[in-house]
Amino acid sequence: MKAPPDTERAADDEAPPDFEALEDPDDLLTGDRTRDDFLSVALQLREPTPIAEIAEWAGRGADSAREYMRWFETIGLVRQVSEDPEQYETNQSYLYWRRVDRIRSNYRDTEIVERLQQVLDEIDELSEEYDVGGPDQIDIVPMARERDVDVEALWEDVSRWKTLLARRSLLEDALEREQDRYLDSSGGDADGHSTGKRPA
Repeated sequence: MKAPPDTERAADDEAPPDFEALEDPDDLLTGDRTRDDFLSVALQLREPTPIAEIAEWAGRGADSAREYMRWFETIGLVRQVSEDPEQYETNQSYLYWRRVDRIRSNYRDTEIVERLQQVLDEIDELSEEYDVGGPDQIDIVPMARERDVDVEALWEDVSRWKTLLARRSLLEDALEREQDRYLDSSGGDADGHSTGKRPA
């Protein structure tokens, strides 16, 4: 199965889940051996996977696999892709927003802003060094030959650039989510005007 790219981001029109309305997934999902076995599999379903295969990977029965996948679907961890055959895949958007929520929970706004600025500075440095707008515009082998540099070193810079872009997305969304929380609690918009709380 092919892993998603490091720069994958939640769809622009997809709202983050309301984690505060649920039990902490870490507490909800761990502690039971059977549950842990299925959780390990559920986090790796990068393409539609039938129940029989999920059960085999977890070393459990098909009925248990079906029960746990349906439960994981209710909390947003997986998506049911088809009914016949019954297939599931990991909900990458859920995992993305979970990472965003953890950043927001573990760091103050000032710390997030400081780290974001560091990331932006590093991205700008790479853009200036290679004179392109992004890592996808770099053809590694021809550019390495043109610059007379080691292919591996250039590949590492491209990989680091992609990682920085992914971090920028996470940090930006963490700040936006914190602003949304403030607006919801204050009943106002960015200019201080009252808007009322958004529906759940």
